[in-house]
Amino acid sequence: KRLITVLYIYAKENPNYGYKQGMGDICGVFLFALYKNYYVKKGFEKDEITSLYSLIHSNNIYLENDLYLMFNKFMNKGLAELFLYNTIKYKKSVLSSKSLEEKRKLSYDDIEKCDDCELKKRAYILFYHIFKRVDPEFYNLLIKDVYPELFLVKWYLCIFTREFNLQQVIYLWDLIIMYEFIEEKLLKEKRNTKYYNFMDFIALSMLINCKPDIIKIEDVNEVMSSIMHYPTDISIEKICKKAIEIYEKFYPEIKI
Repeated sequence: KRLITVLYIYAKENPNYGYKQGMGDICGVFLFALYKNYYVKKGFEKDEITSLYSLIHSNNIYLENDLYLMFNKFMNKGLAELFLYNTIKYKKSVLSSKSLEEKRKLSYDDIEKCDDCELKKRAYILFYHIFKRVDPEFYNLLIKDVYPELFLVKWYLCIFTREFNLQQVIYLWDLIIMYEFIEEKLLKEKRNTKYYNFMDFIALSMLINCKPDIIKIEDVNEVMSSIMHYPTDISIEKICKKAIEIYEKFYPEIKI
């Protein structure tokens, strides 16, 4: 009920975005994290300090308020725009109408200036430009037949909630939010125009993690299936370690 209430209010307060499928996945993660935060273990001594802690941090009367504020803040940093990809304005996507050969030839600026949805532009820049720089061998193998929007749309819109369990997602989101905060403080004028840049590097790390299995596959459909049905037994620490390694090459000013 609380989740529905928050999503309803968000849709009413943000009519340009309304409610779109996938928003519930994102809001649900915050709801889970808040409930975990509000939980107080039995056995706390009821002294003045712990009573104050319980009042401020463990009173879920205001959970809906906190949930709305967190979700709204998260969405307002560029994520809400990603959900406009299938609106009437972008129904006939300029980028999607191009052939694979044409897509490969598009420059970074061509994609950015294109009158298309932010989600498609972000997916194409990641695949055709950043991925190409990170692993040219694997890139050259995939560009023959792979359409990045088929898997990156789901990864971006739900921010990996369909690929990992809740504890793993929270682990990923901690890094995504932390790096965005640090970029804002350290890079300032030099920062990328995109928010939550670390999200791109998690997606890259996930894609590269598929390489050992994909290079053995010859059938195109099996390649796409292998990426779309992401393995559930993957080590989240391994994904994050690789993402940080790639990120630091692009942003050497930031070291954590």
